[in-house]
Amino acid sequence: MYFKEGYVGIISKIKFYIPTDTAVANFIDLMHIQGSNDDVTYDTLFTPDLAMSAGWNYVEFSDPATRPKYRYYRFYGDANNAI
Repeated sequence: MYFKEGYVGIISKIKFYIPTDTAVANFIDLMHIQGSNDDVTYDTLFTPDLAMSAGWNYVEFSDPATRPKYRYYRFYGDANNAI
């Protein structure tokens, strides 16, 4: 996802779904939610751990001062089955 030049998206919550017929282990430490302002260098905002489960998962950034503010966001996988 990206925003027009000169704009950023401020994230307060990320919601993602892991299908119940998919092994959760395929995502743990392999899938990353990342943000960038230049679409070249990305910062990792979240990497799923053992607390993740099949179904809906949420990541909240509750402090407005530290919420991610990027022009580009992506889901990135370290393995083919991680996204």
